[in-house]
Amino acid sequence: MSAGFRSRALLPMLGALLCAQLSTAGCDDDAQPAPAPTRRVDAVRAHERPPSVDDFCDAHADAASAKPFAWPALAPGAAEPRSTPGRWRWVNLWATWCHPCVTEMPMVFSWKDRLNAAGHPVDVQLLSVDAANAEVEQYRAQHPEVTGTVRMSEPGAVQAYLASLGLDNGASIPVHVFIDPAGKVRCVRAGAISEEDFDDVQLVLAQ
Repeated sequence: MSAGFRSRALLPMLGALLCAQLSTAGCDDDAQPAPAPTRRVDAVRAHERPPSVDDFCDAHADAASAKPFAWPALAPGAAEPRSTPGRWRWVNLWATWCHPCVTEMPMVFSWKDRLNAAGHPVDVQLLSVDAANAEVEQYRAQHPEVTGTVRMSEPGAVQAYLASLGLDNGASIPVHVFIDPAGKVRCVRAGAISEEDFDDVQLVLAQ
């Protein structure tokens, strides 16, 4: 029998032996089973953070160190909105031309009702940085859910006003200011909010 023939005859035997060894290794009692694939919803939950005042607020102060809230100069004829004694206030800086502002506004008002039902009564007050009253009135006529707003007399001074609230230069609207019943600014948030932030707002109002 030639050497080449013997080699060809041994190939099937070597292949069978190799397969048997691999099968045995796969059945090893000490081998760890492959982890089950992670579901997308579990991956999302794993990355969710717990509610946090520090994570939600861009500027935050405790009751002892917080500064009193002050309205900016308002457009002629506008009076500073009144606050309900014993309630928090949520002042929302917005503009009719700000897409994130008008997109989140229905949610803000729906949250007011949810927060009241949850034992965290809050007054929502709107401060517009539009250039003219006519722009605001036209928007309100088309959106009856906007229950009232005052307007800054000098929209160009908005950056200076945001700095007075503790925000960095370059912060943009929408801006959410949370004022405790004592009239002090406890939390300032720059940028739009989403449904995932509801628990953070509850935590702010529970301080």
